[in-house]
Amino acid sequence: MLDSIFIGMTGLSSYSKDLKVISNNVTNLNTPGFKSSQLQFGDMFYQDQGAPRDETLRLGNGVNSLATSLNFKAGEYRQTGNDLDLAIKGKGFFILKNDDGSYSYTKAGQFSFNDEGVLVTRSGGKPVMSIDENGSVTQITMAGMRSSDPKATTLVTLTDNLSLNDTTFNIDGVSVFDAAGNEHVIKLTFNNNNATSPGSWKVTVKEKDATLGTYDIKFNAGKPVPGLDSFVVNISPAGVPPLSFTVKLGQDAKSTGGVGETSRIKVDTKDGYGAGSVTKITFDEAGSLVVAYSNGQTSKTRKLAVASFDTLEGLQAVGGNEFVNNNSRALRIGKAGKELGDVASGTIEISNVDLSQEFSDLIIAQRGYQASSQLVSTANEMIKELFDMRGR
Repeated sequence: MLDSIFIGMTGLSSYSKDLKVISNNVTNLNTPGFKSSQLQFGDMFYQDQGAPRDETLRLGNGVNSLATSLNFKAGEYRQTGNDLDLAIKGKGFFILKNDDGSYSYTKAGQFSFNDEGVLVTRSGGKPVMSIDENGSVTQITMAGMRSSDPKATTLVTLTDNLSLNDTTFNIDGVSVFDAAGNEHVIKLTFNNNNATSPGSWKVTVKEKDATLGTYDIKFNAGKPVPGLDSFVVNISPAGVPPLSFTVKLGQDAKSTGGVGETSRIKVDTKDGYGAGSVTKITFDEAGSLVVAYSNGQTSKTRKLAVASFDTLEGLQAVGGNEFVNNNSRALRIGKAGKELGDVASGTIEISNVDLSQEFSDLIIAQRGYQASSQLVSTANEMIKELFDMRGR
């Protein structure tokens, strides 16, 4: 009967631990990247005792709580609206660098850039790792990406119609940029020169009140004449190198004179832009850092490093929504994509805790604890009865 008390105590101890595991799961219901765990049970050692006719009576000694197993099933993906909240829709993990240089892994992609411009976890400030084309794993930084350098304009392309019915036509507000990123707003005035030279136009280019030059363009059968379909404009701003760019009639530019036709010629494309500051930082599906600038440019360089594992048995939860890997041979480091999972920006993966399952397990643990307690009480009463019989 003393053995029965011991057996009941093993049940009380094991179900107490099971309650702790369930409690931890339930309280982390809304923890991003949390993976629920389950306590494993096993029967304890057995003892052989004598039995009639030389048979063996084998009696168990209770239950033992073994290791906990992690459930790596994906949790729900929830949008947050924060561009640096990331989720990997697949089996991959984000890679974090610890203070001792080792790596830990997480599904909780809540990141931000610190004062040094390094991408870190918002909770613990651990650097998030990237991978380059050579497979080297490094930190993700904004170094050299805080601004977009200007680019001088080299080409302005025109499209649509110049009507021979019009004597003159203007294109106002054409912005071009010099090498320092300074904007120059020019005006193009087209003067019909058809009476002097059929199909020809004289184009005067002005910046404010200053005339930059007058140039000739020509059409034949309504189409631009090669060699007379473009001209070069030069601007000499103070303190910066001269700006020289070409104004060219595009393939769709034409000159017609049908009844009721009007001039609609306009700028089709132009290059060049001023200096730009950062307006948005995000990641695309392939895990590339995408920085948008106020000058309309974007920069896409660094890529998130993503870890996958041949077996998840070596992963161990260490808190802070992080895991460490105890099986280095199972680790694979690569880039986001079809194999490791696309990256979703403005989204986090929340806990995979199944509340209905946890409540079911809670009832089982409670009943198991009550039954084990009843075993101890019953064995105690039997011992007491035995002592009472001896006393009589």
